[in-house]
Amino acid sequence: MAFAQVHPGDLIQSQNLNQVVNALNGTAGDGQPVLLVALNDPNNYALTVQNLDPTNCRALLVLKNDGTTLLSAGCNGVTLGSPLTLAAGAQIPNANLGPDVARANQLTNGGFEIWQRGNGPFTTNAVFGPDRWQLFVGASSSLSVSRDGSNQDAGSQYCAACTYTHAAASQLYSAIENFTPLRGQTVSLSIRVRANAANAARLFANDGVAASYSGYHSGNNAYSTLTLTITVSSTAIRLLMGVELDASCTAYLDNATLVVGSQPANYVPLHPADDLARCLRYYQTLAGTGYTYFLPGTAYSAGNAVFVWPLSGRMAVTPTLTTSAAATFANFSPTGTPVGPPTSIGAGSVTTATVQMNSTGGNGLTGGNGTMLLSNNASAFLIAEANP
Repeated sequence: MAFAQVHPGDLIQSQNLNQVVNALNGTAGDGQPVLLVALNDPNNYALTVQNLDPTNCRALLVLKNDGTTLLSAGCNGVTLGSPLTLAAGAQIPNANLGPDVARANQLTNGGFEIWQRGNGPFTTNAVFGPDRWQLFVGASSSLSVSRDGSNQDAGSQYCAACTYTHAAASQLYSAIENFTPLRGQTVSLSIRVRANAANAARLFANDGVAASYSGYHSGNNAYSTLTLTITVSSTAIRLLMGVELDASCTAYLDNATLVVGSQPANYVPLHPADDLARCLRYYQTLAGTGYTYFLPGTAYSAGNAVFVWPLSGRMAVTPTLTTSAAATFANFSPTGTPVGPPTSIGAGSVTTATVQMNSTGGNGLTGGNGTMLLSNNASAFLIAEANP
């Protein structure tokens, strides 16, 4: 409000006086009540400004000498200007953080960018689709999960497209490997979800003691941020986080984060090298076409050889090995030509860091000579998988 100036000799109208009285009394639209007390009052602040109108309060504005804001306070909160200097040791509580404050994401492949097993569709219960995300298909339901590069969230390369026909609740979820340190802690899950049916898609968390759920996506076929905050049980035996589907729909999932604290966080992408390194902890594969060189080794007889696969970083647990048929491989002869194929190929000693491969029943090798394991055709592959 603006006060009218009263000059010497002017007749004072009641409105001139009333606007001052109204401002001090806090009449709506005429200001806020100001209470002044002594600076040394042990019980009250020297200046108290009370907000009586929750939609129009402008309690305090402090300007710098250039007219820019140093401090403003009102019904919408407090705004601090720049520079901002905090006292040593000052901390902002987690609950007061904004969702755009980056924090460590406990999920692997939260952006659904890495699909080492292929682009799908993945339809079988308990299989992994996007790296580190597993399907649970309810009885008599059908769920198809594929990599999608057309319906992803803004700024994303891929999302997980879920085509779902409902009979019993189904899920796409990630199991948190290091859940033990999270026992007794408050954690917050955030996932961008797009669904074309109401009451169909919601977030869920299950720590083996209790299950928790967020509200449902509205079904407006647009991306919305769904969030869920829980306190993990002190006796948790696992921690599963993901999206549950409870009605037939097409849903797209993207940009998931799990952070410690009561304030959910927006997704912040990792560098691609770091994102892949996380995924390689659980799944690694070699595949090739033609005579692709797979592994170096040594022949110990005319038809047998041993090879070593040094894995790309240690895996979460001792991996299981899956290979294509022996006929898809070949060996490298002492004269530099492919020979074989072997009659069998499989794993010998397996650790979290290396895999020993054995090739038997081939021909054209010389014991004691070096050799190579080759792909004999486009179907050749080696897979090491570790799912704790």
